[in-house]
Amino acid sequence: MFRFVPYDKSDLNGGGQLQALRVYVDGTPLVFGGTSAQQAFDDVWSPKQVELHSGASFPTDWVTVHDTTTNTVDFDCNLAARNAGATPFKRPENGVFKPDGSFKTFFFATTGDTNNLSGSVPELAQRGAWGGIFELDLDNKQNLGTVRMIALGDSAHNSFDNLTMGDSGTILATEDRGDTLHDQLNALDSIWAYPLANPASPLRVVAQGRDASASDGGEEDNEPTGIYVSNGGHGRGNGYGKPENLIGARGFFTQQHGDNTIYELSRAGGSANRKR
Repeated sequence: MFRFVPYDKSDLNGGGQLQALRVYVDGTPLVFGGTSAQQAFDDVWSPKQVELHSGASFPTDWVTVHDTTTNTVDFDCNLAARNAGATPFKRPENGVFKPDGSFKTFFFATTGDTNNLSGSVPELAQRGAWGGIFELDLDNKQNLGTVRMIALGDSAHNSFDNLTMGDSGTILATEDRGDTLHDQLNALDSIWAYPLANPASPLRVVAQGRDASASDGGEEDNEPTGIYVSNGGHGRGNGYGKPENLIGARGFFTQQHGDNTIYELSRAGGSANRKR
């Protein structure tokens, strides 16, 4: 999980630091154990991974993995994060700030393993094999914080890809299961609404179908993606709009890999969903 800290936030060309998130479980950082087969096995089956995905809250900070003032050559950011002692997550895909104007509460999704060989093992499902959604709460300087899992994936809700806030108290999450998991579970992708007050009870917003162009040649990966909800504008600092709510917002998502149709979400009782 990376962030870029520019030296001048008004000029991203001016360089800065690339940092990665570090999580402390039981008082010590949860880090990569190594690259050997045994070390990889130990990482996957670590009891700390159970704790990380339990819903408990853990302290965080950031480690610097690259600084443009001291290093301007190409580098492997994942390897640098590993060497710096950052915490590994299971394929982070997308994130969104809570639209309260503070930019201190950030939600991010992990896709997990898009193959049921791991998810069907209860002990690995417990360790996030189906993916999930995390909440990162930062302090005023955004350097220290806490992280907790608010939604652990399962066979019905998994492979989380894109996130947006449907309103100030609801996260919308898209799935990207891929063809393998579509076949294994006999299910296509959905968009889920997770109420922050009760994330254990998500509601299905969209049940994805399959269009003709996605079906030709055996291609089934017709995922909903690019979901975005906002009542703001395109100007700097106005992406979310009114920070205290999303009243009057408009929402869109794309049905990717098939006809690549863009749909607009509408409030229940209003006009039907429109495609573009």
